[in-house]
Amino acid sequence: MKRNYFKKTLIVTIVVILLGSGLVSGYNILNYNSKSNSEPNCSEKIDYILDEEFPTMPPIDLSGKEIEFININLINTPGEFSWKNIDGRDWTTPAKNQGNCGSCWLFSAMGAFESVINIKEGCAELDPDLSEQYVLSCLPEAGSCSGGNVENCVFYYINSTSPAGNYHNGVITEECFEYQSNYDYIPPCSDKPENWENFLVPILDYGESWTYENIPQLRNTIKSLVFQKGPIMVYFWASKSFIRWGTFHKQSWQYYPDHNENCPNFVNHGITVVGWKDDPSIGNGGYWICKNTWGTNWGYNGFFNIEYDILNLGGFIAWVDYDPNSFNWGPIAPEINGPTSGEPGEEYTYAFTSMDPDGDDDVYYYIDWGDGDTQEWIGPYGSGESLEIKHIWENKANYDIRAKAKDIAGRESNWATLKFNMPRNRAIDNPLLRFVENHPLLYKIFQLFFLTTTNIKVTNLSLFLFLTNFN
Repeated sequence: MKRNYFKKTLIVTIVVILLGSGLVSGYNILNYNSKSNSEPNCSEKIDYILDEEFPTMPPIDLSGKEIEFININLINTPGEFSWKNIDGRDWTTPAKNQGNCGSCWLFSAMGAFESVINIKEGCAELDPDLSEQYVLSCLPEAGSCSGGNVENCVFYYINSTSPAGNYHNGVITEECFEYQSNYDYIPPCSDKPENWENFLVPILDYGESWTYENIPQLRNTIKSLVFQKGPIMVYFWASKSFIRWGTFHKQSWQYYPDHNENCPNFVNHGITVVGWKDDPSIGNGGYWICKNTWGTNWGYNGFFNIEYDILNLGGFIAWVDYDPNSFNWGPIAPEINGPTSGEPGEEYTYAFTSMDPDGDDDVYYYIDWGDGDTQEWIGPYGSGESLEIKHIWENKANYDIRAKAKDIAGRESNWATLKFNMPRNRAIDNPLLRFVENHPLLYKIFQLFFLTTTNIKVTNLSLFLFLTNFN
């Protein structure tokens, strides 16, 4: 009797939580998809939006900036274009997280530079990861966690061979100097490795412009730049409404609409524009496709869409160019093809394939089978040529097959991983388990529920299912 009461109480708790979360989500979706004149006036609180999770820069007043347009040939552009999908290939790099630091000015610039490297190298899978930390630590005149330099953009300092540019044109890769900055601490430049100059990726050219509010020709300028140059960095006003909107909207077809927000002459956040979509059903005729700097949990994998001609998007714009002959990139992470489950004692065949962006360097493969057995630097193989190799696992367990490649210069790729499963016990196929696994906050609520009602501390999902007898 007591057992049934316990189970019924648990079920009711689940239903209440789901209904509550559904109502809240529904309210927010309706609230942020509708146009309203009741949105907060962003000029009322022009103070720093200092949010630990979604930091911005101090507001920059555009009214004092001299208007000038980047010298670019304005062209007829297609109604829809995105570097995220050119013939099925994504030429952008993954969204990063600036952390607790107002360095969006830098992350937006690196997002543009990394994508341009992919494009100019002709290798969408290269996905270089440049070091924002190097700029913050070694080019301090470019900016800090309190925003970027308003006299010259970060590309000016990266390109400079003066003391302000650390006497070298270029920025090093993330593996050499990992990001650690926050409002309280920026590591010294001396923390970079001794051989840092070997990893400098130089800029070929760049351009920047303060454009002031939403001038009519600005839309065509941005489109022409993105189409001809690649993704670009831009500043706009990230209102509190916009920040909240991205925490709820996770679909690539959703866009932040024009709320008639009154935010004259100010910008406070840097992003990367990667494309656009014209749509006559949208009030201002379409939206921009952008990459943000707040990690992959905001928006759709860190990207978002925003209606044309709002929030001063494009108040500042900058593009960058790159020479593919200026740097020798290592091979891309290998693609691993083969079975993902099996039985002990059986032989399985796997193919490992990596490409060198230059196309003319041979590659070698390092393989870790996850059971203590490794095979070190097998090769050489031609760029794009597959290595086929067999392996046997003796014990029933789950294994991570890991592989990386290096070229003849010794430059290594990132690790690639393929999971191979031989579970010891029967897998639990339970809808409740799958739901709780995807909602960590709900699992914590269940933990607290069990602790307060039964004095039992639930430490894993299997125990949770056993206690509730849902298997």
